[in-house]
Amino acid sequence: QISGWSGSCGTFDKASNPVSVTGSSDCSISVSFEKVSYTIATNAGAGGSITGNQSVKHGESVGITARPDTGYQIQSWGGNCGILTESGNSVTFTATKSCSTSVSFEKVSYSITTDAGDGGSITENQSVDYEESVIITAMPDTGYQIGGWSGSCGTYSKTTNPISITVSEDCSIGVTFEKVSYTITTDAGDGGSITGDQSVKHGESVSITATPDTDYQIRSWSGSCGTFDKAANPASFTSSSDCSLSVSFEKVSYSITTDAGDGGSITASQSVEQGESVSIVATPNTGYQVQSWGGTCGSYSKGTNPVTFTSSESCTISVSFEQEGTSTLSENPVDDNTPSSEDISIRYTITTKAGIGGTIIGNQSVEEGESVSITATPDMGYQISGWSGSCGIFSKSTKSASFTATKDCSLSVAFEKVSYTITTNAGDGGSITENQLVEHEESVSIVATPNTGYQVQSWGGTCGSYSKSANPVTFTVTEDCSISVSFEQEDTSVVTESTRDDNNPPTAVSSITYSITTSAGIGGTITENQSVEEGETVSITATPDTGYRVQSWSGSCGTFSKSTNPATFTATKDCSISVAFEKVSYTITTNSGAGGSITENQSVGHEESVSITATPNTGYQVQSWSGSCGTFSTSTNPATFTATKDCSISVAFDKVSYTITTNSGAGGSITENQSVKHGESVGITATPDTGYQVQSWSGSCG
Repeated sequence: QISGWSGSCGTFDKASNPVSVTGSSDCSISVSFEKVSYTIATNAGAGGSITGNQSVKHGESVGITARPDTGYQIQSWGGNCGILTESGNSVTFTATKSCSTSVSFEKVSYSITTDAGDGGSITENQSVDYEESVIITAMPDTGYQIGGWSGSCGTYSKTTNPISITVSEDCSIGVTFEKVSYTITTDAGDGGSITGDQSVKHGESVSITATPDTDYQIRSWSGSCGTFDKAANPASFTSSSDCSLSVSFEKVSYSITTDAGDGGSITASQSVEQGESVSIVATPNTGYQVQSWGGTCGSYSKGTNPVTFTSSESCTISVSFEQEGTSTLSENPVDDNTPSSEDISIRYTITTKAGIGGTIIGNQSVEEGESVSITATPDMGYQISGWSGSCGIFSKSTKSASFTATKDCSLSVAFEKVSYTITTNAGDGGSITENQLVEHEESVSIVATPNTGYQVQSWGGTCGSYSKSANPVTFTVTEDCSISVSFEQEDTSVVTESTRDDNNPPTAVSSITYSITTSAGIGGTITENQSVEEGETVSITATPDTGYRVQSWSGSCGTFSKSTNPATFTATKDCSISVAFEKVSYTITTNSGAGGSITENQSVGHEESVSITATPNTGYQVQSWSGSCGTFSTSTNPATFTATKDCSISVAFDKVSYTITTNSGAGGSITENQSVKHGESVGITATPDTGYQVQSWSGSCG
């Protein structure tokens, strides 16, 4: 363009062209030129910056450099500066006019490579933008659990699932799985033993063997490990959960099969236990007598009735009868040369038997019509509980059973322990165990319970002598007796050494102590093991960790519902009690405004990682998050947090705003830059100067 005029023809402004000269003398005129200057306007979108605006000469080479922020890269160049030569993050072009150039950026995408070992699966590989949060979930197969996480994406506990990764580079994440371990708890009743408790993996075959003691057999199996026939031994199953298996035993039973011939009857067939004493009575009809015994239960003479033996196998026994008439000759000398009369008499056998707790007169051989008296003698602390047998019917108050011999017969007596009454009484200030009815030589425990602020002052009564510090008092019962307790207010009496009477030491009190074994699963604690006395009330408390609750109780101390805490019972044996915990479940309530959607409501465990994703409709973006689950910025999506309570989370959307950048060449003007919402109608007006018209439109708007 013209930079200036010079010479003797006159002075002219550089903007004058042409110049007009009026000739009045010889003169000279010169013109000098300079390159046109252009303005290069630059603009950078979000995610980086660009070289600032420049003023350059026509034909000069222009270099524009874009500088992406961390995690961003160039998406595209735009503008009306013409053909751009790209090299890395820079473009060059030759200036031929004033123009604008712009650059837009996008987040760098990274690859998350996932891998899962045997026993489960994992979220597939993902491509995510810089600083975007991605959720990776491990999905163990049935019976498996996470063994561990590995890879370059970070370090995570095996208990964390899903995991949340904020991406800043390509990385890999792998997960291994392991089989879940289960505890098989076993228990055997009296009469045998069972395989001990076992720890097994999911899907493992488990074999539990019951070993009956001699003369015992399995009665039944029970428990949560499955249903098994009593003939199944060992009990085999495939583990799929913690479970318990118990076995009960019973004495082996034998069948005693009886049979009687014509002329009488026999005790009916019986089912008896191993080692049980069996008594079989043959009852001849009138005019008949036993001829012989037979069968596999043993060999017996015809004079034996009843037949008594100890069962050791199934067997048969039979009896045959004959008409009476077989005579018993007396031992009186006979003179074969002198006729004599024949002294004929019938004799009967009286068979006796006593149960535990006393004795009875032994078996007797008596003549027909003879008066028989059978005396039972109870042991100390026992009394007659009843008579039985074929010799007659007698009341339990009969000490000697008397009858007339008319046949072979049997008579048995059973004994029972004498029952005693323990009468209790408590003075003011507390209470005492109620009256009790107990058997001879049974151990009795009497507990005094002082009211608040009271203590035992003394014991009295006929049941024994006890120190004031003895509580409960325990004694063995041998007679009816009474026991009383008096109370005093605490700290009203102090026993000093001077009051000790070494000639009258306190009566030793024995007590039965039981061990209460406790165990707690993951997620809480339980009252420690305890040693308690028989009859003592035991209270076992489960204390869940934060976010946990009692799932179930188990063990041999009793059955308790999951809502019971503490578990309270009376100590009657050594026993175990275990508690399992489970995570508290929380409800995550979600809500979305117009313009998009949100992850549905979720039920999650305590301290589980929760990921809530907002999905804007086309042309919408997240405006804000709200609710009680936490505080999140508008750029956070998904919103990730750890569940510690029931909570709600909501998302609001608004339309995306766009910038419309305008530029006009020489010869006119254009509507200025505008910021508009998605879907809005935009009007751009070009206003040509006088003598100009629109030559063309360009740009990325259409």
